[in-house]
This record gives sequence, structure tokens and C-alpha cells, in this order.
Amino acid sequence: MTAVSEADNVTVDLPVEGMTCVACATRIERKLGKRTGISDASVNYATLGARVTYDPGEVNVSDIVSEIRNTGYDVAVSDLRVVGLTREDRDAALGVTGVVEIVDGDGDSIVRYIPGLVDKARLDQIVRQ
Repeated sequence: MTAVSEADNVTVDLPVEGMTCVACATRIERKLGKRTGISDASVNYATLGARVTYDPGEVNVSDIVSEIRNTGYDVAVSDLRVVGLTREDRDAALGVTGVVEIVDGDGDSIVRYIPGLVDKARLDQIVRQ
């Protein structure tokens, strides 16, 4: 799970869950390929991964994850539970490539991120300043 910058585009590797055959990978690949802002998408059933090149001015990792989820599959994420997350810390976390979403609960929040794209120690530092 890496993020590589190529000119103005960014390439990310995402761990995809729920694929059971090559046709699943092809379905995701086609769906991603139709999305504005995505210049290349390659999904591999054998590695259960998707390599996506996109224009960060038009689309972000959360959008790509949503597109995969809307196709009927998921992206493996990890959770970081934070108590007392401030608006500033929330905005900072959402600005980190690889943070997918933040779910608020009773007095705490769960920051969902893609391992490999986000360094957990750095994310922990951002949200607990």
C-alpha cells in the first residue's frame, strides 16, 4: 500500500476485500475506469489489490474507496479510536491521504484509515495534539 506521485497524478495501492474471482476484479476495474479524475485502474484478484492513478484535484482516496464500495466490494481499513477529537484535529486527519472517514460516537470518534498509506504513529500524533 503505497502512494507515489507522478506529475500531477497520484498512484495508490489499495487492499480490496470481497473479490471471489477474476470477474470481480474486472468489474471493479471497469467501474473505477469510468470515474472522472481516475486515469488508470488495475485490479488484481490474485493479490486482492487495486492500483489506482488519479488526479487529486478531481478525486481523493475516500472517493475511490466509495466507488469500490458502491460496486459491492470493500477496502481493508484500520480504526483509530480518539476521545475528544477537535474540529481542527478532525480537519487535519481528513486531509491525510489514506484517511477514509471519521465516524463520531458518544464522546469518541473512530478514524478509519488504510494501513500502508497512513503511518499510524503519525496519524495518532495529528489527532492527539
